[in-house]
Amino acid sequence: AADEWQNIVFTSGTVGNNANRLCMGAPDHMRPSDIGCPSYAPSLTTGGHVSITGNVSANKFIGDGSGLTGVAAATGDRIVSGSTGGTRMVAVSETGFISVTQAGYNTAWFDPTRGLVTLGVSTTGAISGTRGYFSGNVGIGAFPNNNALNISGNVARISADDYAQWSASSNGVNVFYGANGNSGRAYLGTTSNHDLRIHANNNVRLTIAAGGNVGISTTAPLAKLDVVGTISASDAIQVGSSGLACSAGIAGALRYSGSNIEFCNGVSWSALVGAAEAMGDRIVSGSTNIIAHQDRSLTFTTDGAQRMVIGKNGRFGFGTATPIREVQIEGTMGPAIRFTRPGNVFMAEF
Repeated sequence: AADEWQNIVFTSGTVGNNANRLCMGAPDHMRPSDIGCPSYAPSLTTGGHVSITGNVSANKFIGDGSGLTGVAAATGDRIVSGSTGGTRMVAVSETGFISVTQAGYNTAWFDPTRGLVTLGVSTTGAISGTRGYFSGNVGIGAFPNNNALNISGNVARISADDYAQWSASSNGVNVFYGANGNSGRAYLGTTSNHDLRIHANNNVRLTIAAGGNVGISTTAPLAKLDVVGTISASDAIQVGSSGLACSAGIAGALRYSGSNIEFCNGVSWSALVGAAEAMGDRIVSGSTNIIAHQDRSLTFTTDGAQRMVIGKNGRFGFGTATPIREVQIEGTMGPAIRFTRPGNVFMAEF
């Protein structure tokens, strides 16, 4: 059979939108050449490289693309699934984001600065990371509730190599333990002018006031230690000296002075006597009492107020604890002594 020789390349002046297009392969039966002219597009196979300085367009590219370089993301770069791929796809944005769409909803995306952002992560294995950020509430062993952290389980343990601190910065509350090699250090407190309270059985049991006073079973302690209730000690109770003036506000207070334990009766400090002498040295009925003191004086108190004193020198004092006359009366202006005779007949007043 005779060979048929055709043109390898010819210039088309009519085929396509642009005249003088270079076509490879001879036209056959009124069709354009094989390569370079529209209407018929067979495949091109080459064992070498193809170098193109212009644009290359195609309906799709086949291959893994591992050798491509300098490929920038475009709005249309995406991987779709099925005929309704618009509802199931992975898309790359020109801004650097990679978004995941499922059933028509954007369910996750890869942020250039924050990494993976998704509606939720469920795993049966461990999650490892150098940093974690949660914009909402977190639940461990339970779904998150209205608290920032909700932990449910038999044991909740938080450990740290150096120190751990929990704080509510807006309220000035801190819980802290351990510090730079001093692992035995711990404190619980407030950083603002507010009391610190400890609850038990949903009631305040211990209060440390902002001023430093401590109250047990009271939320308004009036002294360094203010206890509402009975105090019991299995060992000694040490009482120090005090320069406080005895008054009704500290009635019942104790102090150590001049080798004696003294108590405040609401008016003056008086020495306590030994237990064996107590019943013989005083007569007490509520806020009324007669007390024989170790300084050999005798006081008479009614309704919590001292009314009369008989000093060791025999002087009587009415309205004063330190009489300087044989009988000394202090009080409001007016007669202090009234004399009557039998039958309540008035005689005289002084």
